[in-house]
Amino acid sequence: MQPNNPAELQSLWSYLFLSRLCSLGLEHVVISPGSRSTPLVQAAESISRLNKHVFIDERSAAFTALGISKAYNNPAALICTSGTAVANYYPAVIEARQSGTPLLVLTADRPPEERGAGSNQTIDQIEIYGKYPVLFADAGKAEFSEEAFTRITSLATEAWQKSIADYGPVHINFPFDKPLESNREWMDTLSSIKITSQSLSEEKTSISLSETVKSQISESNNIVAIAGPMRPTSDLDSLKGIISEWNFPIIAEAGSQLSNLPNSITGSDIFLRDEKLRAELKPDLIIRIGRQPLGKGHLIFLADNRDVPHLVIPHNGYSDNAHFAKITILPENAYQALDMNISEVNENWIKKWNRVSELSKKAIYTWKSSALTDWDTYQELIPEIPEDWFVMSSNSFPARDLESASHLLKGQQIYLNRGASGIDGITSTAIGLGIGSDKNGVLFTGDLAFLHDITALLQTRKISTNLTIVVNNNRGGQIFRMLPFPELDDSFEKYFETPQSAHINHLAKAFGAGYVQVRQPGKLSAEFQKSKDRKGLHIIEMLTDPEASMKRRKAAWKFEFS
Repeated sequence: MQPNNPAELQSLWSYLFLSRLCSLGLEHVVISPGSRSTPLVQAAESISRLNKHVFIDERSAAFTALGISKAYNNPAALICTSGTAVANYYPAVIEARQSGTPLLVLTADRPPEERGAGSNQTIDQIEIYGKYPVLFADAGKAEFSEEAFTRITSLATEAWQKSIADYGPVHINFPFDKPLESNREWMDTLSSIKITSQSLSEEKTSISLSETVKSQISESNNIVAIAGPMRPTSDLDSLKGIISEWNFPIIAEAGSQLSNLPNSITGSDIFLRDEKLRAELKPDLIIRIGRQPLGKGHLIFLADNRDVPHLVIPHNGYSDNAHFAKITILPENAYQALDMNISEVNENWIKKWNRVSELSKKAIYTWKSSALTDWDTYQELIPEIPEDWFVMSSNSFPARDLESASHLLKGQQIYLNRGASGIDGITSTAIGLGIGSDKNGVLFTGDLAFLHDITALLQTRKISTNLTIVVNNNRGGQIFRMLPFPELDDSFEKYFETPQSAHINHLAKAFGAGYVQVRQPGKLSAEFQKSKDRKGLHIIEMLTDPEASMKRRKAAWKFEFS
């Protein structure tokens, strides 16, 4: 097949790259409209088995692709034009790297001779994302030769493998010359090209623990496991099967996907803030699963036990920014080697943790208020969410409040963007989760995070499942009330709390989303039941009282556990 002009060659070049990705497993591509990316877009359009999603706002597009990747457990691909469109992907690229999420970022660029020469819509895109991608490559200008075609398809294979193996984003930059557009006849011809399907073999190695580690495990009586954030991956069921047999307490954060297993301890982020309790619950071995935990109480607990051996079992990447002492790092699938009777059952140790866990639930429910609080959102809605729905939480207080309510969860898959813990792209990520999983879901978010990602609502009419967004509108950044300000004066409100007065009901109407407002406790469940069987986007605005919400949290943090 001989192209007749540069446009046809570039579309062939792009088609070979994307087709190889499809042979490896690519199913979703998120496209941000633009001109320079035309060869990539036309190639994607010619591949019928690719699911194409078009998002106007690049930042929203990138977080949607991130959500698809999180839910689908394979990289989604992003395509954008040159210039600042590329820069708008940056926050999602950071989150992908920090959270260990595979992602393919395919950016169109001007040819090398136009860079640094004042050419319009041209910026320096080479390694624009710094060290965050696990791989960067410039695809080079399209060439017509068997060697060149082998090179571009090999690059696609490397990009796919690297993104999955290293748990992060890959950036491939494509320089394109004008003309960019190929005619329909040529594109129809491209679709007849057969790309050899590739399957990547995953080598399983046998694992054995060192005698030192085996001895450490067998001699430990007061073991505790702590599970940080983990993506729902294909091997998670195996991990759950092994951990469910463990006969010691398991601290499972909401994002760990393990919170409903036997011996799972809930409410620990509250009670481990208590210094006396931490001393009483001191272990002689800590087994860490997944990424580093995020709860304040959990981090204090780990810091207090630096002198205790930490056995770390990574899952979708390793993280330990606090550098806790005496850590043994095992291979990625090392949990298979832990399928053993780790220790004799220490009933008193398990009972001690369970007793305090029950007290922590009491701490949450003790403080009462006639006002609607942020906590009411979780208390009323989580029991109503079907088990086959996913749940996502924004950062700031929603993530912390969901952690406090983890005992109410029934095994739903939980998602958080806790890699960089920003409030950007939250709604877009939730939309991506719905696309990638083809499941209904609930997003718990705050008013500022919701408004920060308002362009995500442009996709309202394209949502084919039920996505319910519960907005805790406490009128500003209430998380900053945790800072040690001497008093909540006008400067605090102006520079930190930043109250907003947006009319969310008008926004919902403008974008065609369902909307209802809740002002009193006890009303949320009924409103959710009215819309949960309908497809599309549904916004429930909770007008919560910020003062009462903070008092309720502080009452739980200061609860007497003795």
